[in-house]
Amino acid sequence: MNWFFEGYQAEYEETENGQKKRLVYRGEYYGFRGGPKEQKRVKTLCAVLTLLTVGLNLYDQFRPARGGMIHWMAIPSLLSLVPMMFMLIGLGNLLMAGEKWELRVLYAGYRRLWRWGLAYGSLMVLWLAMELGFVIVNPGLLGEELLYCLILAASLAAQAVQLILIRRHPAQVVRGPNIR
Repeated sequence: MNWFFEGYQAEYEETENGQKKRLVYRGEYYGFRGGPKEQKRVKTLCAVLTLLTVGLNLYDQFRPARGGMIHWMAIPSLLSLVPMMFMLIGLGNLLMAGEKWELRVLYAGYRRLWRWGLAYGSLMVLWLAMELGFVIVNPGLLGEELLYCLILAASLAAQAVQLILIRRHPAQVVRGPNIR
């Protein structure tokens, strides 16, 4: 939690009742070098890809095939809901961010999307591998499991595209610190 107040300095002002303390941000501001156009494009693509990932995952959660209802396959399936929740929180923080972000907005939005996207992708790879293993063991269920596998793969692909997008468009310092 120490990153939450990083870049802030305490300022004191005299009032009738004594001194009043307030925190003022004096650290670096982050954003994209391309300016508002690039930021709007990246935010839009992140929103579309995150919502696509979440939608496909929820579709598979609520309409599982026979393999998806096996108790050992439910572990990565249910665990994937945790990073998905944090990805949605990160997306919300990113979408509400202005053109220049404080350090805490960078961590709570853009970097949260990256970190939890990696966790989500890892769980999706495990889930898909388990599903493919189930199909190999039960080849007679291939037709029933095919749509389930394709939706899992599409969710993983959307997440991979988002991670590539975030990697190619890193947030950078757009304004240096203003320390007195």
